[in-house]
Amino acid sequence: MSFDGLMMHHLINEYQDSLIHHRIDNILYVQTDVFAFELYHQKQKKLFYIDLHANDNRLYFTDHKKITSDHHQSLSLFKKYLSRSHITTIKQYQTDRVCIITCETFDAFDGNIQYQLVIEMMGKHANLILIKDGMILEAYKKMVHEISRSIAYHLPFTFFPSNKKQLTEFTFNQFDVNGYVSAYEGMSKDLAFEILKTETKPYDLPVVPSMKGSKRYIYQVENGKIFDSINHMMQTTYDETHIHTGVIDTLIQKRQLKLPKLMDEKSLHQSHLQDYLIAETLYTYHDPKAYVARIENIDLDVDLTVHENAQRYLKAYNKAKRALPQLDHQILKTQQDLDFLKQLRFDLISNMMTYQDILSILFEQKFIFKKQTNIKKKRMQPIEIRDGQDILWIGKNAEMNAYVTHELAHAHDIFFHVKDAPGSHVILRGSKDSTLFKDAMKYAAYFSSLRKASKVEVMVAFKKDVKKITGMHGSLVHVKTYSSYMVTLDSEFVKLCESL
Repeated sequence: MSFDGLMMHHLINEYQDSLIHHRIDNILYVQTDVFAFELYHQKQKKLFYIDLHANDNRLYFTDHKKITSDHHQSLSLFKKYLSRSHITTIKQYQTDRVCIITCETFDAFDGNIQYQLVIEMMGKHANLILIKDGMILEAYKKMVHEISRSIAYHLPFTFFPSNKKQLTEFTFNQFDVNGYVSAYEGMSKDLAFEILKTETKPYDLPVVPSMKGSKRYIYQVENGKIFDSINHMMQTTYDETHIHTGVIDTLIQKRQLKLPKLMDEKSLHQSHLQDYLIAETLYTYHDPKAYVARIENIDLDVDLTVHENAQRYLKAYNKAKRALPQLDHQILKTQQDLDFLKQLRFDLISNMMTYQDILSILFEQKFIFKKQTNIKKKRMQPIEIRDGQDILWIGKNAEMNAYVTHELAHAHDIFFHVKDAPGSHVILRGSKDSTLFKDAMKYAAYFSSLRKASKVEVMVAFKKDVKKITGMHGSLVHVKTYSSYMVTLDSEFVKLCESL
């Protein structure tokens, strides 16, 4: 079950006694997309985790233990404003997947100051946003758009716009599962399916936190493991799904820190591309041996002659000209490495590849330099589906993705993959008129990190337009020309995929 509005409602009710009045002593960035708040109240400490992973959003607290923190650019401002503050309220925004934690601190000059920590559990759009008086002070994921909502420093904060009815206004209609999801804010497909099956309104469903496989439910499911609290269910899920991800998380973290540094360095060198014109201006000055502070709005080093200043500007220009192509290559390579590592991480937590096989691939691709296993990888066979002469292949991990795309597929076969996220390569040997064409898009959406999103964008291209990236693992490709389709997964198709 995705983190829907009903889950958020009951979780916040459970947290009213557990988190209110606690003091925030410290904020840690535990690993990629995971924050931990060190809380203190009445001589007791605990850790409150905010997990923003795209495929499994979670909120939960545990007993306090000593953990280390990685660096993240947003961490310093979160600490600046929230450290030593007290949690005064925790509430849900309408009936959406949004939690608002109000924190209060005291300033000698301004008195009591309130901050709102907005936690948006929106799948791949999950975010952590700090606001004061309606203005954004910091956000984990920053974005600026001309026509849609922007999240950036000192912009007014707005919630995701929605014209849906709130879940508290629920009434039974002649809707199917998708109809209820489209009509009500905070309604997931799993919840809609349960409502139709039991003929029970959302808030009348008995709260029985349950887990079946990797999915969490707020109500009891058949053959599911039952928990004594929602928090216990969330906590247990975290411990199980994040086993053995440390190596990959460290590799991802290093590249996520490296990328903005490379971008900053590129911007700095780009600013020196105009230094050639400045040097030309200085070389034409009538007294090249003069010591002056400014010529034609150009600031100069007064300890150097005009000629020496010209040489300094020309040197900076030549350095920038040499550095920029190399930086472009490093930026591209770092982004490609990130994409590949995220695919491996998805394969691992989805049980599509063993930890030992992951380590072997990391060694082969030179991400690690100590071979940690002597076990030879066994190539798993891709899923194959036939309909007459048409054949569909689904690669369920990085190794199979490379195999189906570069060994099985022919030039005019059709390639499917979710856009901008880890997932399976799906190959169709058939035409767009094939009965398997629409199913292929759905398989690409389901076997991806975006399977829990309400709609998934899928790229469709001919295999001849899908190229290997030189020096990278075969699962990482460049798609030259493609069409985009928005895909919605219905409950029956999800059940079919779970059986494969």
